[in-house]
Amino acid sequence: MSLNEVFAKLGLDSKDREILFELDLDSRVSVNKLAKNVKLKPGTVNYRIKKLEEKNIVLGYYTAIDRSLLGFEQFRVYLKYQYINPEKEQELVDYLMENEMIWWVGKIGGEFDLCFVIWARNTFEFNEFWKKLMLKYRNLFQKMSVSVYVGLYQFNLAFLNPENEKRVKIFSGTDKRVSISKKEEKILKLISDNARMPSIEIAKKLKLTPIQVKYALNKMKKLGLIQGFRLKFNFDLFGLNYYKVQFNLKDLKQYKKLADFALQHKNIIYIDQTIGVEDFETELIASSHKEFMGIIKEMKEKFSEIIKDYNYILYSEILKIKYF
Repeated sequence: MSLNEVFAKLGLDSKDREILFELDLDSRVSVNKLAKNVKLKPGTVNYRIKKLEEKNIVLGYYTAIDRSLLGFEQFRVYLKYQYINPEKEQELVDYLMENEMIWWVGKIGGEFDLCFVIWARNTFEFNEFWKKLMLKYRNLFQKMSVSVYVGLYQFNLAFLNPENEKRVKIFSGTDKRVSISKKEEKILKLISDNARMPSIEIAKKLKLTPIQVKYALNKMKKLGLIQGFRLKFNFDLFGLNYYKVQFNLKDLKQYKKLADFALQHKNIIYIDQTIGVEDFETELIASSHKEFMGIIKEMKEKFSEIIKDYNYILYSEILKIKYF
C-alpha cells in the first residue's frame, strides 16, 4: 500500500498533509498563522490537529536543542544482546530511558539490537556512565560499539506534502559556547518534549510572565541553542521503514556532493557526522524495502566513483527523543 493510499485509508486529505508538513517545519506555529498558510479557518485547523493527535498520527512535538553550545558532547552506543529475556530487556530499556542525559533511544535490527545517544561534558563523564552500565548489564551484551557525534543535520519530513518543495535543514554541533540562566534551562526542560506548550502555560508553571517566556525563547533561538520545533510523526502507522545507511567512500573530498544530494532527497531526514565509524551516514524513510533499495541503487549509480561499499540498520521502534 502506497503512502497516499494509507493517508486516504485513515481519512486524511491534502489539507491534513499540509498541516502535518507545517507542524514539522515549526511545531510552535500559532493556529492563526498555520491557518493562513494552509488557507483554512483557525477553528478548522485546531479541530484537524486534535484529530491527528487522537488518531496517534502525531505522537507529540519536540524541541531540537544544540547542547554542544553548553559544553556537551554526544556519544552514540550500539548494543548486541546475549542471554537476555524480555524482562531483562525491558529493565535495561527503562534504565536508559530514565537517564536524563540520554536523549535518544531506539530498537534496531541487524548487527545490533539497541541504540542510544547520550550527552556528556567530556569523555571522563561518559566513562563514568559507561562503567556503571557495564557493572550492571555487561553480561547481557555480546558486543558494543561507541562513536562520537560531531554534528547532526536534520531535514524536514518532505514526503508529508509532495506538493511543497520547501526543504529546511538544521545543524547541531559546534565548539562555540553560550551561557543561559537557570530560568532558561527550566524553559528548555518544559518544551523539550512538548514543543507546542503555550507561553502562558510555561509562564504559569515557572511563575514568569508570558513576555519573559517569549523573550527567553527568542534569545535561545538567536543563540542557536534552540534549533527548531519538530513533529513526532507515527512512521509505524503508515507502514514506513526507518533506515540508517553508512557508506565508506573512496574520496572524502566528494563528501559535499553526497550531502547536497541528501538535502534534496525527500526521503532523507538526517546526516550524521561521526568519529569512529563509516565516512558518510544518513537516515531515511521508505515505504518498503524495495523503495529503500531503489534509493540505494540511485545513490550507487550517481556516485559510483565515490562509494566503495555500504551497510544499513533498520530501526524497529523509536522509544525516546528528548534533547534536554
